Amino acid sequence: MQESLFRMIFSKRINLGMTEMSKLTHVSPSQLRYWERKGFIKSKQDENNKNHYFNFYTMLQVATIKYYLDQGFTLKTAVAKEKEHKQIRYLFHTFLMKGIKDIDQPNADKIIVDLGALDDDPTQKVCATVTSDGEVKLHLRPTEEK
Repeated sequence: MQESLFRMIFSKRINLGMTEMSKLTHVSPSQLRYWERKGFIKSKQDENNKNHYFNFYTMLQVATIKYYLDQGFTLKTAVAKEKEHKQIRYLFHTFLMKGIKDIDQPNADKIIVDLGALDDDPTQKVCATVTSDGEVKLHLRPTEEK
């Protein structure tokens, strides 16, 4: 996966339609419309105000609210809990957008995520290898090596 594609996927520029959002989050379109009317989530609408489009950030909000609803919380409490996690989500988004320097896929079974040079030793960079079976290993590499 190229770095620019990765950044686009996790940016706010992605717009999911109502049906796509519903399928991804397992929240019905009617629930999404209700949550939007209540001000819990926001969407952008097309020029005719017919189609709703949700960004990646809103998808995370919906998924978080749905998680708390599935845990048995009321909608009001689920929304409040989602808001408590807003700062964590923001920091994680910042890490994804600024902390990841490059992504390489040397073969179909793994990717290597370059997290950049060490502050106290710029000749070494931290990399994470993620395998197709879900194993994650951190390692150091010389900065000139990919």
